[in-house]
Amino acid sequence: MAFVEKLTLSVLIVVCLMMICPSSTVAQEGQSFHRGVPIGSSAKGNIPKRAGKKAKVPAKAYKTDIERRLDLAGLPTTDEALLRWMTEGLNGGQSLRQSPDLPKEHAQLGVDAIALFGVHRCTESVPTLIEIAAGRIPVGLAQLIEMDIMRMVSDERELYRTKATKIFQYNAVVSLGLIGDTRALPVVMASFRGEESAAARLQFANSVVLLGGIEGLDWLVTAVGSDEKRLSTAAARCIYILTGEDFGLTAVTSLAKRKTIAEKYTRWWKGARGSFQLDLHSVEMRRNAPVLESHGDESTLRGRLRVCSQYVDPKSLSKSPQYRSQLIGAGTSINRDLETLILDKYEDVDIRMEALNVYYEINRQTSRTRATMRKFLGKAGNVVDHEVAEKARLLKLTLESDYKKS
Repeated sequence: MAFVEKLTLSVLIVVCLMMICPSSTVAQEGQSFHRGVPIGSSAKGNIPKRAGKKAKVPAKAYKTDIERRLDLAGLPTTDEALLRWMTEGLNGGQSLRQSPDLPKEHAQLGVDAIALFGVHRCTESVPTLIEIAAGRIPVGLAQLIEMDIMRMVSDERELYRTKATKIFQYNAVVSLGLIGDTRALPVVMASFRGEESAAARLQFANSVVLLGGIEGLDWLVTAVGSDEKRLSTAAARCIYILTGEDFGLTAVTSLAKRKTIAEKYTRWWKGARGSFQLDLHSVEMRRNAPVLESHGDESTLRGRLRVCSQYVDPKSLSKSPQYRSQLIGAGTSINRDLETLILDKYEDVDIRMEALNVYYEINRQTSRTRATMRKFLGKAGNVVDHEVAEKARLLKLTLESDYKKS
């Protein structure tokens, strides 16, 4: 069930992709169902040879990975044909093509199809997307789920169906916001109000605002004051794209300063709410503008961990030994801060992994700190994030092995 779990845990990444990436990257070049020679294979038996020349089959050009995956599977990429497949499903004589380049889970193709409607701003798809957002899955998407669950043991099937439906709903709400048809506001508002996950609710709030609902901005302003750094930062980013207002909150802003900035957002919104009007042209310009990456303030613990985590960046590599030595030299005085970063599910995974490395080096020195670390690594080994959990479990095993040898 990697498809469902990965998408669920990557909601904030999806937010960045949907809100930041240019929307003009996909052209509506039509591809219909076909059963010809699979892309990438040769058709030597059907092409007459000529002396001194090799027959060449022109490669297909794809604007995005979405189009490539759909076409490789034998699914259309034009809005009209894709909508027909989604609502009517595959005919009796049709089946999906198989390719090692396709995702293992067929349901991912359904996510791609829903996303393509949003990128194309396809108003014809709105009624179908409204149905999906309400949990009523059309025939084509249901067929994809059934293809997946047929390969599972019986006790996994219902859970997969439920989670896949939830992922389809989420992506439908995202696409409805991008399309901007106000017919979708009631179902998007219902999804927003009923969502328990803060990360998913952030994207739903964005869709609510794009459809003319002021309640989404109310929630985003409140979310800026969250103790969860990535949620707070993502909310501030959403507000900037939707309104143009920016009080300078970034991923490296300290918790104390975040509270001050959150108060500024609250005061601003209290004065602006009554007269606020969404400017979709400006929203599109801000969404398409490039986002500059930086390591932030390298005098902070998080900033130095960020530098140390960049193993392929020449500039970072030149500073990493010094920073790592300084962090380890700080000893147990930074334990609590390291533990907070490691357990923060909204924190950057690279920073959390590097924090684990530093934490291990600091606390493996004495029997007392080793005992404390064993307890914490046991706790970290149960976090949702697979990479962090695996790293924590590996370090715990290494610690126990070394301790037995000594």
